[in-house]
Amino acid sequence: MKKATAVAALALAACGSPESFEEQSADIQTAEAQGVNLVVKARQQMVAESLAMTQLGMLIEEIALGVQAELPGPVEQTEFVQLQLGYASTDRLGNEATVDFGTVRLPIGDLREAQIDNLTGTQFLELADKVSPGPAIDPAIQYCSDMDNFRFNPVWCQAVGEGLGLGDYN
Repeated sequence: MKKATAVAALALAACGSPESFEEQSADIQTAEAQGVNLVVKARQQMVAESLAMTQLGMLIEEIALGVQAELPGPVEQTEFVQLQLGYASTDRLGNEATVDFGTVRLPIGDLREAQIDNLTGTQFLELADKVSPGPAIDPAIQYCSDMDNFRFNPVWCQAVGEGLGLGDYN
């Protein structure tokens, strides 16, 4: 079992099985069905750009775990999880704020079929098929600008590039 999955399993065993997506991850604020989408609104702490995509991958892992555990939210006609992500921040005066990363679309079928024990960190980014960027998309741009990351996560980087209007980002 991978380290992150083992830690998640221990945490679940200690506090019981989650009964909602909001209990599955401290980052998830709401999860509700809207037509063919399960809209998940999440807020993460801003971290260094080099860690931001790993942190996002871990959130996608939590969502996949929730889908596979059949937590309430997805309904029979659900086709996608629309992950609306914001970063917790503060303005220059110290007031709390949220900076919009954007929306990441995850096909529900891929989340159901993902072999979670065989994926780690940023590999979960590959489950996304569309990215609609917000003002705080910079960590994804920086991540995909590194050729090693681009080769490791081509589907993710393609989705980011298309979301930015760059067309075929290969």
